[in-house]
Amino acid sequence: MRADPRDRWWLGRVGRLTLLLSVTLATSVQAQPVRDGWLPMPDGARLHYREQGRSAPGAPAIVLATGWTVPIDIWAPLMTRLGRTHRVIAIEPRGQGRSTHATDALTPEARADDLAVALRRLAVERAVLVGWSLGAIEVLAYVERHGDARVAALALLDQPASPDTSSAMRTAVARAAERLLRDRVGETRRFAAGMVVRPLTSADSAALVVGMLRTPTRNAIALMFGEASADLGPVLPRLRMPVLVLSPAGPAAAPLGAMTTRIPRGRHVPIADAGHALFLDQPAVVAALLDTLAQGAGRP
Repeated sequence: MRADPRDRWWLGRVGRLTLLLSVTLATSVQAQPVRDGWLPMPDGARLHYREQGRSAPGAPAIVLATGWTVPIDIWAPLMTRLGRTHRVIAIEPRGQGRSTHATDALTPEARADDLAVALRRLAVERAVLVGWSLGAIEVLAYVERHGDARVAALALLDQPASPDTSSAMRTAVARAAERLLRDRVGETRRFAAGMVVRPLTSADSAALVVGMLRTPTRNAIALMFGEASADLGPVLPRLRMPVLVLSPAGPAAAPLGAMTTRIPRGRHVPIADAGHALFLDQPAVVAALLDTLAQGAGRP
């Protein structure tokens, strides 16, 4: 498949724009030092991660699993706030961002296995796993495949555990894949703009789009189909830890509210004036909720 010239133009701006999102979105609060690194996986792949802050002795780290094709720079406002009192780690899964752009092992299960390796290599004994969008599926897959020995609590951000298997949704996913093949840059711009109700600055929006375009188109499509077919609903009744479910307020919150009733220690909180990336629209609200979750989880 030939690269669209517009793709090359956008990707050529990576050096100037990639870090703008992590710098400019977080200027309203005092930042703790940020550390970036790469984690080797058993098959030779490398995962990029970012770490900020320190937890009190015995307190869990907060580990952030990002969404479909989205770089970990998007977590900057949340990390800046939580990093004051917690060790916060954002991990870029394989196939996207600065991590190895493998074309295999892109299923939620495989990326959950990578998360297990990452937690061990980062010496995270107890964690609050925060999954947003596709990342929520991956943290549930982690619990299903690796148990909850390291999991103090879960937070699932705006993502159902079971897919919509209707023919209409299957058609919608197929058409979305076709649009990505026709106009990757345009589709990425529209997706990024639709994640928030409070528009980003032009610089932040450009940086986010450039970061998303780091994910090869074939990987983006594979991840989309993987998300559309993964059913982690059966895991929900078996979750023993506190689970916080966040969603934008309004009619769209009802399915996630119903999902939460299946979780023994689940709590659903709709967030007003927020879109899919609710931690960008309401970073202080989301940070306070995650802080309370982490403070209450502690060690078992």
